[in-house]
Amino acid sequence: MRYETLRALNKGSASNADLADKALRTLLHVRTPLDALIPSLLGAGRDVVLTGNPGDGKSHLARHLDDQGQLRGAHFEPDLSASALEDVIEAWSAAAAAGRPSLICANEGPLLDALPALEAHPTLGPRAAELRAQLGRLVANRPEELAPEPQLAALVDLADRHLGDPATVERLLETVATDDFLPIDDADRESSPSRNIELLFDAEPRARLAGYFAVAARACGEHVTFRQLWGAVSEAVCGGMSSTQRAQDVRRRRSGAAVWRTPLALLLDAKDPGPISRGLVSGGDPLGVEDLELDERLWRTGGRGVGEWLVDLDSDTLPLPAERWAAGDPKGALQDFRDLKLLAAIAHRDGERLLQRLSPAPGAGRAADAELRGELLTGLRRLFIQPSDEGAAPPWLLAGAPLWVSLSYERPAGRGRWERPFVAAAAVAEEDIELLRPARAPWLRDALGPVPDVCWLRHRPSGVTLRVDAALRAALRRAATLDGPMVPPDVVVRFLARLSGWEEARWAGAGGACATLASPRGQLYTFDVRPTGTGWAYGVTDVGT
Repeated sequence: MRYETLRALNKGSASNADLADKALRTLLHVRTPLDALIPSLLGAGRDVVLTGNPGDGKSHLARHLDDQGQLRGAHFEPDLSASALEDVIEAWSAAAAAGRPSLICANEGPLLDALPALEAHPTLGPRAAELRAQLGRLVANRPEELAPEPQLAALVDLADRHLGDPATVERLLETVATDDFLPIDDADRESSPSRNIELLFDAEPRARLAGYFAVAARACGEHVTFRQLWGAVSEAVCGGMSSTQRAQDVRRRRSGAAVWRTPLALLLDAKDPGPISRGLVSGGDPLGVEDLELDERLWRTGGRGVGEWLVDLDSDTLPLPAERWAAGDPKGALQDFRDLKLLAAIAHRDGERLLQRLSPAPGAGRAADAELRGELLTGLRRLFIQPSDEGAAPPWLLAGAPLWVSLSYERPAGRGRWERPFVAAAAVAEEDIELLRPARAPWLRDALGPVPDVCWLRHRPSGVTLRVDAALRAALRRAATLDGPMVPPDVVVRFLARLSGWEEARWAGAGGACATLASPRGQLYTFDVRPTGTGWAYGVTDVGT
């Protein structure tokens, strides 16, 4: 029964290629450019090593290609760590000697462990050398650091694959948007899982939900595996509901709950949230988007009206939150409004505006390098001096990157005192910091989807870099706009400490400005430091609070 298979994906077990049969692998497969790239590499006589993390879909992809006859007679090793390394080497080297390419699946750890033995082998040594040269260099922040195109063995790292783009998610949703996945019992046709599958029959709601998946994948700041993506689809459609729970869900609706548990509601309320659910909560929740016109319409009329909804539903049965509020049930009214807005986000004509405000049009969200660099540096500065206190700070602390350093990395418990103050005696100039974007090895082309949503701040003179992922960028944005206590992330503290060490090695000892903070965003003291014949003189020139 396909519904039960889909429900089981919520825990990831049904998507394990080692436990799935050919029919299930075919059902779960989502075509990407890798389907063409891997056979192309094998056809050119190159070995291919598929690596990545557990759940990234290495075995699934390889077995599916094998099922479809796409391996072109290649030797196939479905799991490097499942057999004795000596046996793997013997079979691999025999295939190489016979002029047959090989497809090897290996988690990164076992691959690293195997490389010394592979490098020492007379036949496989050159292949292993190419593989080692590719490790960690398939994505880089400088083009010259990318691995060269392999001639004997190509590494394809699925940990670099981006599955959260709308087109991929929409193809996956289209797979389950069929009658085959509906629960068998006719009574279940009123349940939330059935309504969700029928909702996805229509192309526009399907595209909307795919858009929210993409926003959530970006907001969570994590790599989303093949298994996690299918788990999120299962959660959004089924919510883990068994036949008993579906029956309870139908009774709930018949007793007055006019809006079923829609995909976004199930993801937001997940009891065991994965990265998509966490990303939706942290940066993709349409409930946090204010749209006065739509909100007012949903509150007063339930969104009723000709052409308002994109799917066939009896809008006259939708709740009226305003009436329920007036009847003295504010909690019920707010719940009705929540249910309506989460349905409208993917199925109402004007709900598109909510997604647009969370996910800018293609290209609109990619700030120019200078603009993004300025945004990130502002956030770095304001991690230590909050926006409302900048008027008390001297100009040198408000430009470039002030090198705030503490002699201890120990954080206080709760809001207790920091063990050591933070001290800044210099700031690196903004023009000395460049913004670097990620680039992918050209021979991989677009086979792994968009490059990771990260960038780097690099100090040109020293080469010290700070990797900025989605989570850190969100923290810097909060720092740039909000007052209040905030703990600088460890990666920022260590980045500034490394820069400070570089600056200190070149300090001429002529004295100058100095500033201290009892704690980040705490009381600011600025000093003038002057050398004397017997030591140093410290003059307090300004105190800010």
